[in-house]
Amino acid sequence: MTPSSRLLFAATLFASLAACSAWRSDHETDEPDDFVLRDQVPVDDAGFELALYQTVGARLIDGNETRVVHNGDVFDVMVEDIANARSSVHILMYIWAPGRVSDRIVAAIAKRRRRSPIACRILVDTFGSGDFEDDVAPDLERAGCDVKRFRSDVIDTLFERNHRKIVVVDGRVGMTGGFGIRDDWDGGGRKEGEWRDTSVRVRGPVVRELQRAFAQSWIETTGELLPSEAFPEPKAAGATRAALVMSSNGAITDAQRLTHLIFKRARERLWIANAYFVPSDELEELLGERAAAGVDVRLLTSGSKSDSKFAFASQQIDLPNLEEEGVRAYEYQPTMMHAKTVVVDDTIAVIGSINLEPLSLQKLEEVALVAVDEELNARLARDFVADLAYAEEEEDD
Repeated sequence: MTPSSRLLFAATLFASLAACSAWRSDHETDEPDDFVLRDQVPVDDAGFELALYQTVGARLIDGNETRVVHNGDVFDVMVEDIANARSSVHILMYIWAPGRVSDRIVAAIAKRRRRSPIACRILVDTFGSGDFEDDVAPDLERAGCDVKRFRSDVIDTLFERNHRKIVVVDGRVGMTGGFGIRDDWDGGGRKEGEWRDTSVRVRGPVVRELQRAFAQSWIETTGELLPSEAFPEPKAAGATRAALVMSSNGAITDAQRLTHLIFKRARERLWIANAYFVPSDELEELLGERAAAGVDVRLLTSGSKSDSKFAFASQQIDLPNLEEEGVRAYEYQPTMMHAKTVVVDDTIAVIGSINLEPLSLQKLEEVALVAVDEELNARLARDFVADLAYAEEEEDD
């Protein structure tokens, strides 16, 4: 680890500890610090769509194709999509670190640009990508990419980082989820050193929203608009109805609003996979409320292999409380479990970058794809059950 990355790691750890400690301190008072949705969320498609629009301003869009991408397969998909790019490659990453995975992505971009010029815009978060500027950016710039860092003043942006993970090619193909460009994400997610994660590749009109999420961060960083060709006329690619929710720092964020809306929508099944579980009192109460209402509420989070020892220690306090409320909680054992997915009943699926902890919910730039799609829902449910075979359930004492 270089001196710069050690500094960033220490600063990030301090920020996480401070935010989580502040959250827990606030909970010693009777004042709520989280969004609370008191009404029931309609179960019919039209009612849910209106509730989503009212809550986070996102609309479900018809005509999309979704494909779940697990673990290191995300890099195979990236390389293939980059090779097929016709006009542009846009990548926004919280973590991009030197290594074999980075070398592979850089090589794919360089190879594609040697064939013919295409626009290549790369934006990385300063906190998450401490070694990027010295060890990765020069190679990308030599390949002809426009490379920038988001909010490059580390100290001033201790709590306000860009945690979005976005890849958009030609404005027509996109990908988001929990992944970063670092060797930890390579492999199958079943043994130490190969993180377990879930991403989604999308085609269709909702990619325009993913491009807009990239554009927001790009404009803030550079002051430059993306050209009109970055937003081609949408074309239907499948049957999935999907929306993209974008969240930014605020008193009450869209990450908080979306989380409560989705959890409240569940009537039969609420299966949550999330890397870091440090919930507010309001969120913990909501999960218990859903379980008390007869919903099958299950939470899969990181076990002792978590890269956040604070989050792991905190959940040792929270998980037993949830078990008492009827929530079944599991800790993934083989390696770091980094996914952020939700399965609601048999129709709704969520895949994104939002963690169930205070920095992500209240401070960071985040995105999540919300889909009404029985096939996608069933796929994530099967994956969830498969992961439970590698997890230990928290026992209610």
